[in-house]
Parts: sequence; structure tokens; C-alpha cells
Amino acid sequence: SYSFGIQLARELGIAHEANGDYANKHQMDLHNNEVGFNIAQNNEAGFNWGNFTNLALSAVSNGTCRRISPPDNPVGLIIPTDQTGRR
Repeated sequence: SYSFGIQLARELGIAHEANGDYANKHQMDLHNNEVGFNIAQNNEAGFNWGNFTNLALSAVSNGTCRRISPPDNPVGLIIPTDQTGRR
């Protein structure tokens, strides 16, 4: 994100996800991308990838991110992530 800027990275991410086959997977991906963009934007001062990674993993563990359940069904339900949802 910092090579191009957060706004351009966001626009590229949205364009990339626009070609998804399943609406709920598209919705989940856009949500999770936005979580990452918000983490980067809220931590611009002194940004480093190690800190970003820890904050992103925390977002997965605390249910901020989303996943599809069951995982092998692309039309499954979108549910919050938790520490058991890491893969």
C-alpha cells in the first residue's frame, strides 16, 4: 500500500475483487481488504510491516475479519473470523 498510496491500493483491490464468481466471497474479500487498508491508514506514523502483520493477525483473531463457512463452500455464510479461523 505504501509504494502506491492507500487510495490507489484500495482502488486496485476493489477492481481486482470485481471479477469474483460468488457475491458473498466478493463481499468478504472487500471487507477484509478494507480492514487491512484501515490498519495501514490508522498506523501511518512509524509504519512497519512487522507491526502491520501483528495488527492484521489480531483483526483475524478478534473477529474483525470475515470468512466463509463452511470453508470449502464458496456460497456458504459469511461469518466473523476468530483464532480458529486462521489458515
